Amino acid sequence: MSRLVLFLGCIFTLHSQTFQGGVRGIVTDHSGAVVADAIVTLVNEATTEHRQTLTNPAGEYTFTAVLPATYRVRAQAPSLCAGHAQQLGGASPPANLMEVKA
Repeated sequence: MSRLVLFLGCIFTLHSQTFQGGVRGIVTDHSGAVVADAIVTLVNEATTEHRQTLTNPAGEYTFTAVLPATYRVRAQAPSLCAGHAQQLGGASPPANLMEVKA
């Protein structure tokens, strides 16, 4: 007598919480004019990991999927002196509007 072995597979879907936020802002020069195409760098102060993006024509920038930590934001453009803003760290995901001025 032969045996038939049947394996039943179960598919589980796991749902989890994400602990990510975002950082967005506007880059302006010393006169208050927005700066398009500025290079904006987001630096994790603990790990020195960094990400970069460019500002849009309205001077706005956005970083998504940002983990909770303390970050430094720096903007560079020919019309700017090195401007920066700093976000204080915390346990919750960052969701801040940061204005970077020259």
